Amino acid sequence: MKKIIVGFLALVGAVLLFYFSRPFFLQEKKPTIKTITVYQKILKQKTGHQPFNEFSLELGKTSLELLKKTVPVKTKGEGKNAFVIMINNYEADSNKKEYWSFYVNGQYAQVGAGSYILKNNDRIEWKIDTY
Repeated sequence: MKKIIVGFLALVGAVLLFYFSRPFFLQEKKPTIKTITVYQKILKQKTGHQPFNEFSLELGKTSLELLKKTVPVKTKGEGKNAFVIMINNYEADSNKKEYWSFYVNGQYAQVGAGSYILKNNDRIEWKIDTY
């Protein structure tokens, strides 16, 4: 009987030892979601001071995704081809030759909002411009 108990305890010990010392490749991998911090402000007028609002979001998101996450937005087209025509219920007036433009870190964006992948600490500014 002692041999059976000792054998059973040895088996349990071996199982526990294997479980707690599993090789790295057998351990469950938890997905890591990297987040970034970005800043955004929306201006209806060319002048005036408004602070940037801080947002935290997943790495790989676009400036258009940030905008849609934070305020009501209306676009023509989708994704990389989207052209923003209304932000927060304020529509650019085509009769006044207005359009919504966006700036990245103080510079006029060289790509569309649906194409620009946000980077940590980016400052995105939306404002009405004229052509």
